[in-house]
Amino acid sequence: MTTTPKSSNPEPQQAMPSAANFSDALTQTGRRFLTLSADIKPVTSTAKLFGCAFTVACYPGATYCMERAIEEARPGEVIVTDGRGYNGAVLMGGLMSGRAFYRGVAGVVIDGAVRDLDDMEQHGRPVFARSVVPAGGTHDQIGSVGEPITCGGVRVCPGDYIVGDEDGVVCVPREYWKETLANANAIREKETFIAKEIQQGRSLAEAVAQWNG
Repeated sequence: MTTTPKSSNPEPQQAMPSAANFSDALTQTGRRFLTLSADIKPVTSTAKLFGCAFTVACYPGATYCMERAIEEARPGEVIVTDGRGYNGAVLMGGLMSGRAFYRGVAGVVIDGAVRDLDDMEQHGRPVFARSVVPAGGTHDQIGSVGEPITCGGVRVCPGDYIVGDEDGVVCVPREYWKETLANANAIREKETFIAKEIQQGRSLAEAVAQWNG
C-alpha cells in the first residue's frame, strides 16, 4: 500500500477569502492575469478549493501522467493539469478521482475533460474542468509532472497557491502569497461591512462612504 505523506496544506481552508477577493487583491498589485479562464468551472457541487499546486502536463487525452500525479501529490495539494483544453477524451474519471481523494488530495483543476460526475460528487471534493465527455483517454506515456504549466491561460508553478469556489479559480504565486492573503482579507472585511450597511437600508455609495469614514 502507498504510504500517505504529511499534508502540505499551509492554511485552514475555511479561513480563506473568496476567489473573487483574491482576484481583486491580485488586481490591486497589477497581477490581473492570474485568474484562470472562465471556461474552467466546478463540475461538483463542492467547489471550495484551497491548497498548493502539484502540477502535471498531459498530452491531450493521455492519462499516464495524471495517474503519476495522483500517486505523487501530497495530501492537501491541488492537482493542476494542463490538458491543452482538449475535450475529445477525459484525463480523469470516477476511479482516478476516488484514488486521488483517498490519498488526501484537496482538489483537482483540469484544463481538459472529465467524466463520471456522479462518482466525483460522492467523493465530496472539488473538481474543476473545462469540459465533460464520456470518451475514455489513452495511457500513452507522454507528459510531465512537477514542472511549470499553463492552465486556463495562467502560468502555474509547483507550490503556487490555488484558491477556487463557485466563481472560478485563482492562482497566487508563492512569492506573493502573504501580501495577497493580507489584501484579500482586507477586501473581505470591507465587503462584509458594506453588505451589513446595505442591509440597514444604505445605498452602496453611502455604505462605501461610511467605510471610508
